[in-house]
Amino acid sequence: MARGLGAGKMIIVLGQIQFHPDDFAAAKVLVAALMQETVKEDGCMKYAFAADLTHPSRLQLSECWRDDAALAAHLLTPHIHAYREKLKAIRVVSRVVKRYEASEERDL
Repeated sequence: MARGLGAGKMIIVLGQIQFHPDDFAAAKVLVAALMQETVKEDGCMKYAFAADLTHPSRLQLSECWRDDAALAAHLLTPHIHAYREKLKAIRVVSRVVKRYEASEERDL
């Protein structure tokens, strides 16, 4: 059964980040710390990085936010700033991250 999400639209962020193989272990530690803090945020419905089983050194990112305001607040948090600063020491080979809006959800 489909459910509407009310006046706002849920924000979904999906991405892939490929790291240099020598930096992959450090990248996993960094994103694990980010995940632990982000899931505590108001409006965060899901925030997860996962290893891509078909591409070594690639992480898949999936996020769900209650609305635009929650995502905007996330981008201003101290832990996102710390993540970005520490990420400068890790070689990112490629990064593709996209934002989507959803007005309803349903079980598959």
